Amino acid sequence: MGGSLLKEKAKAFAKELGIEFSASEGWLTNFNKRNRILTKKMCEESSSVAINVCSKWQNSLSDLIKEYELPLITIDKAWRAVTPLTIHSCFKKSGFPSPNLVDVDDTLTEFNAEPSLWAALP
Repeated sequence: MGGSLLKEKAKAFAKELGIEFSASEGWLTNFNKRNRILTKKMCEESSSVAINVCSKWQNSLSDLIKEYELPLITIDKAWRAVTPLTIHSCFKKSGFPSPNLVDVDDTLTEFNAEPSLWAALP
């Protein structure tokens, strides 16, 4: 996507939202910096490709995708094979405290004691 197309899209969004907006080169530069968008040249020259090469590639890609599709039933079976021990081990490794080490009532009391947390809620 080029800069001119991005600026046109930004103008269209601003118009839809009823915002007065000018997509200048400075705006585009800052937008690209904020969003870490880089523009780089990928190749020096382009050349044409034979149509039959493209259709062969599309057909082989389609076959390749079909080969790796997982039926929903397989995913469901895999999830059902996950044991509570596996989940517990994952939680332990990620640093979550064990449920028997946390007093839920104390945690709620600590949370309720912090009024700024409630004030931040919409």
